[in-house]
Amino acid sequence: MNILILSCNTGEGHNSVARALKEQFDADGAACTIADALSFGFKGQSYIISNGHVFVYRHLPRLFGTVYRYEERHSKADSRSLIYRANINFADRLYRYIQENGFDVIICVHVFPAIAITEIKRRYHPSFRSYFVATDYTCSPGANQSKLDGYFIPHDKLIPEFVSCGIPREKLYPFGMPIRRAFYSHKSQSLARREMSLPEDKAVVLCMGGSMGAGPMKKLIPILSQQLKDSACIVAVCGHNEKMLARLQSLQLKNVVPVGYTTKVSEYMDSADLILTKAGGLSSSEAAAKALPIVYVDAVPGCETRNIEFFCQNHYAVAGHSAEEISALVTSLLADEAWRNATSSLLLSDFNAHSAALISRFLQSSAEPARP
Repeated sequence: MNILILSCNTGEGHNSVARALKEQFDADGAACTIADALSFGFKGQSYIISNGHVFVYRHLPRLFGTVYRYEERHSKADSRSLIYRANINFADRLYRYIQENGFDVIICVHVFPAIAITEIKRRYHPSFRSYFVATDYTCSPGANQSKLDGYFIPHDKLIPEFVSCGIPREKLYPFGMPIRRAFYSHKSQSLARREMSLPEDKAVVLCMGGSMGAGPMKKLIPILSQQLKDSACIVAVCGHNEKMLARLQSLQLKNVVPVGYTTKVSEYMDSADLILTKAGGLSSSEAAAKALPIVYVDAVPGCETRNIEFFCQNHYAVAGHSAEEISALVTSLLADEAWRNATSSLLLSDFNAHSAALISRFLQSSAEPARP
């Protein structure tokens, strides 16, 4: 196989899923290339859209939610909405790239390239196989306007939603969320804490704001620090938000360990008793694979809201709203070992599929495998 994975720089989750897939394809001996789909558009299109997305997401979350809900309401499987028309301008250039490089499998980890590939199929009727990988626990607006050969979704409990959005049941494969293989390994908590220089004699709370460092960390961390005092250590991962990192460092809170962008998330999860996180699809899946109990903080209206609904309704996580409420919730849950153990067991049983490996085996097989 010669595989092309099309992603977008609108948040790190899509690129992380792409890298997790490539990691598996490389291990299986398949040729694989990752490309930014928007780079095939007009000059500067990727920069404008990606940075605009990050700005709105971080500073204007209500606007982001308004646009998302509008697309949810108006996204029809048989219509060409604004999101469709905005992503077909680079279809011809992308098709030439696919032809020139001989790709025979196209995987889209974002709605934008999925729509562009749909337009390519409409115009040229190519021979390559095409697939979509959902990176959130919902059928995102625009996904139902794509017409690809298959859709890899994060959980079998999402099948009814995707079908109701117009995607044929026979095209759905609930193989889980592709995450790096490191998240399927489990170090002992004591070993992980020693490696990460964290205390072994108290609880560890991992607080993550996503790759963009968003969320109510500015207000939450000082309150949580005061609430927990000497009973717990708080690891605050700020991602690329350097201002937040500098602020936390300047506060010099004794029980807080500020961390910038890191490649050691797996190790920090192994160290933790509880994770406070934004409701990103990738971070949720990584914590679930680690069987780490989740407390959701804040939520940008849109896909994050849907992720929270899915995890909380299925008893995989809990959520808080204000910083004070979240702090009280964390204190309560750290004292409730029975809840943490029960939640860990449920996560371990329901999120044990090695998604990237399942997808790789599916693509390499001429016959459709049994569904998990």
